Amino acid sequence: MKKLLSIILSAFIMCTAAGAFAACGGEEQPQAPQPRDVVLADFETWAPSFQLMRLINGFGKVTRNSDEQFVRSGEYSAKLQPLGYYAQTTSPYLYFPTYSLRFGRDETDFRSAESISASMYCAQPQGEVTVGLIVSIASVSSAERVQETTFALKQGWNDIRYEIDLNILNIAYDVTLIQGVSFAFENAGSRDLADAPVYYMDDVVLHRAAENRELTDLVELGKYEICDFERLYQQYVISPSVDNPDCMPDIAVVTGEDGVAPSSGSKMLKIVTYPGSTREGSWPRITIPEKIMQRVFSSLTEEEKARGSVAFDVYNASDTPKIFYPEFYSEGGKDWDAHSFTSSPGRWVTFSVPISELNQRTVEMSGFWKIAWAEYLGEAQTFYFDNFRIEV
Repeated sequence: MKKLLSIILSAFIMCTAAGAFAACGGEEQPQAPQPRDVVLADFETWAPSFQLMRLINGFGKVTRNSDEQFVRSGEYSAKLQPLGYYAQTTSPYLYFPTYSLRFGRDETDFRSAESISASMYCAQPQGEVTVGLIVSIASVSSAERVQETTFALKQGWNDIRYEIDLNILNIAYDVTLIQGVSFAFENAGSRDLADAPVYYMDDVVLHRAAENRELTDLVELGKYEICDFERLYQQYVISPSVDNPDCMPDIAVVTGEDGVAPSSGSKMLKIVTYPGSTREGSWPRITIPEKIMQRVFSSLTEEEKARGSVAFDVYNASDTPKIFYPEFYSEGGKDWDAHSFTSSPGRWVTFSVPISELNQRTVEMSGFWKIAWAEYLGEAQTFYFDNFRIEV
């Protein structure tokens, strides 16, 4: 009897030990999906970490570092000396592509993406870095950064964790085609590399969940509607695109205020613009994403395109006229078509341009719609935008 119990117990222990990969009957059990970490750059080798890195807006200098004081793991890190253009107050930035045919990398589908982490050593008493996502690459010197978050850095090592909000990202962009991860820095205001701050970067990692998230497409448009700010999701549609951080506008969807009523419906977009340090030193913009514009233009018939116009309304609450520059881009920002109009103080003004007068690639292969203004000196200025639409 004891011998029989011993045999049964031994068999039970063996089955339990093997249970992680097979049942006692010999059948394999399915493994639960596991979270996945993707190293975008660890700087241990030239390729792909340094080779794939892209430097934009007169970044400055990047070198390989072997001083172990400035290495978080392994034997090497990247030494960054961000400068930026001297004549323009643009922010220098670098990014790591999520796609490379040469290195067999395709991490563009972000449906399982949760966060980006990186180790940053700040060699000065303080500093900052702005992390974001690249949603389109127009050329070797131009890319579109979105959903940016700025991190204050203390002297020494800093562990950065950038959280990805897929729900918000999915409203305006194709989350299955995110093309890179960006790191932007303040403009040094100098041509001399000795004046650039010094940072060290190590271990840039994309953290993925075990499975893709189920995302709901919240975008709903009425006939000829682009953005009227009446729907809840539309408070997340318009985003700023700014090279000089001093010029970052405040953006909010509001009801009537200060005696200004919306030109359509009950809500409108309030934009407070801020001065910079150089007249026309940069061109701040607001952006309607290509996902919205593609849906709008693809819904139009050829007849509607032939006789229709793109329009919106703006109220100038400042005391001086303001010139705005609507810019229409093709997919990925590769072609663009610029226009201009002046908003007069104290009243609603409508901008309208016939679709037939636009670069047809911006219609047939729609991209972003941006509205730019020149960096200026002086005081903050307030404007209200409403009823981005097609008029037929």
